[in-house]
Parts: sequence; C-alpha cells; structure tokens
Amino acid sequence: MKRELCVQVGLLSLIGYLHLPMAVAAPATTPETSVISQHQAWLMAQDPAALKLYYRMAEDLRCPTCTGLSVLQSDAPFSEQIKSRLQELIDGGGTEAEIRDFFVERYGLWILRTPPKQGMHLILWLIPLVFGLVGVWAGLRLLRQPDRVPPAVELWAPRLEDEVARSQDATH
Repeated sequence: MKRELCVQVGLLSLIGYLHLPMAVAAPATTPETSVISQHQAWLMAQDPAALKLYYRMAEDLRCPTCTGLSVLQSDAPFSEQIKSRLQELIDGGGTEAEIRDFFVERYGLWILRTPPKQGMHLILWLIPLVFGLVGVWAGLRLLRQPDRVPPAVELWAPRLEDEVARSQDATH
C-alpha cells in the first residue's frame, strides 16, 4: 500500500517535472494551468482509497464535449470542471453511489459511459447475450443435423438433370 502511494506520488512528480518547462515559458498563469496544478496537488495529497474512487468515477463519466472519451482521458475545459466537482464531492465524503447520482441528476444518464444494469437498461445488456446464445444454438443444431438435401433441390433435381442431358445431347 505504501509502495503504491510512493509510485503514484513519483509518477505525479514526473508529470509535474515534465510540465515545468511549459510553465516557465508561459508569460502568465492562465485559469487552465492553475486548475491543472491544483488538480495535481489534490491528487498527490489523497489517500489510495480516495484516488481509486476518483479514477473509477472519472473513467465512468463521459466527457460532454469529446466523442468517446471519459472525463479522465479528456483535457477539455468542461471535463476539467467535472473533475474539480468530483474532487469536491470526494473531499466532502461522498460515496460512489452518491457521486454517480449527483452527476446523473445534473446531466442525465448519458453522462455515464456504461448504462445501468437495471430497469429498461437491463435489456441493453441482455440483447447481445440472447443473440449470442441463439447463434450458438443455431450453429450446434446445423452441425448435428445429418447431411440432407434441401427440399427445393429435391423438387428441381429431375428437371435440372433433364436440362443437363438435353444440353449434352445438343453439343454432341
């Protein structure tokens, strides 16, 4: 546990060190850079349980302005605001369910990257499973059937044989 914390602090220090040349080159501090530095300081000050909750929730929340990215993956200003609010909720002692409910209440279910596994959304989780099971069942059924001639071939076979015989007679 201590080792995890040391590794996380070391990684965050490395990230801060890599951002140092950009901060020195910048003539003035912008609101975005101050949010990022506050964000990094907050991450370094947290215990492992709070960090796990933060990363789990930030990965589960969708970036409102980016396509297909989580809040954790995005650097968009709107995502930074959501990350700041997430930090405030964690500092306030919010549980995972309370934090999720807060964001769903504020932004709707679309803010979640995965639909809830309850109510009507359960159908979204079950449909692929049902189609997969039906496909496996159909495949096994086809494999177990003895080789048989389809009914259409049985009806047309005599006529096709006559046509083939006539065409062979006409060419000879």
